[in-house]
Amino acid sequence: MKSNKLISIEKKWKCLKKENWLLKLSKKALNWDTLVSVDKPLYEHHGVILAKNWGLNVKDIDRVSPALNSKRNKARFQTTEVNDFKQTREYKIAEERVLNLYGGRLKDGTKLFNYQIESAAIAIAKKRLILGLDMGLGKTRTTLVALISRPANKRILIVTMSKNIRDWEKELENLGLNDDYIVLQNRIDMKSNKRIHLVSYERRAKEKIIYKKKTHRECPHCESRVLWNNALQYCGLCKTQYKSDECYSEKDLPDACPSCDKDFGKSQHHCHSCNFTVVSKREKPLSANIDNTYDATAIDDSFNYIEPYTGRRFNCFGVKGETHFRGYFGGSGKRALMDS
Repeated sequence: MKSNKLISIEKKWKCLKKENWLLKLSKKALNWDTLVSVDKPLYEHHGVILAKNWGLNVKDIDRVSPALNSKRNKARFQTTEVNDFKQTREYKIAEERVLNLYGGRLKDGTKLFNYQIESAAIAIAKKRLILGLDMGLGKTRTTLVALISRPANKRILIVTMSKNIRDWEKELENLGLNDDYIVLQNRIDMKSNKRIHLVSYERRAKEKIIYKKKTHRECPHCESRVLWNNALQYCGLCKTQYKSDECYSEKDLPDACPSCDKDFGKSQHHCHSCNFTVVSKREKPLSANIDNTYDATAIDDSFNYIEPYTGRRFNCFGVKGETHFRGYFGGSGKRALMDS
């Protein structure tokens, strides 16, 4: 296809353009979603046929076909409808495990409902589940039963809103797991050997900022600014150096730079003119330290999820909401939650 002559290249390009090569072989046709959803052998793929029509041989089809078939089998397993999935061997083993552990009376005297047992068994067998039950139907309890009943889950991470932390703790205690969980407050807690790690969205996403002590912009004693040295915090009139005991805070940030009196601009922490900053130290949010050592993760009230890099909540409605939901929580677009 290559050529050293410009005229030859132009002719070939016009020929390709006429055959609509770029439109026929788009990136979408070669992504995993398209390859997995189309149940055809790889040598019957439109891109392979198109290449053969141009006299181009596509190598290694036999080598990569097993990987594609493996992904297709996993996709079929995950998209099996609930009624059909309940007849599988995997579901029956998971259901028996749930009943053996939590089939009787719990600590508060209640029992699991049938739909809770079913949901927990599906989550164990499929290793994932979007639980779309209405408020008050026991999503917290069902999620915990599913996570704990799977022996492979040695370390479990649960992310929820700070106001719901106590609800999760109550259910953990009700399941007899008083000594098996820890509420994460800092990075040291993440090294705990407890099986269940519980953390709030706010604690997970928000960085910790330690502010400097306040800088006087004038002499606290004589209120002079003429003989006041901002850098040294020294008054030439009183011949005294004054140091503040108070620190800046998020609610008490200066409008202008205490060092050069210039406007901070969009940044309320740093002056671009003299490099003065009101921040003494920054500690990264817990999300920066959460690694892949967790065997399972539960996201509570996912529509309240805080994006760790900007601190903003994901949109949950409209086009952006659909994108966020599909991209971060493995949803399936407009299909029903229980069918995904």
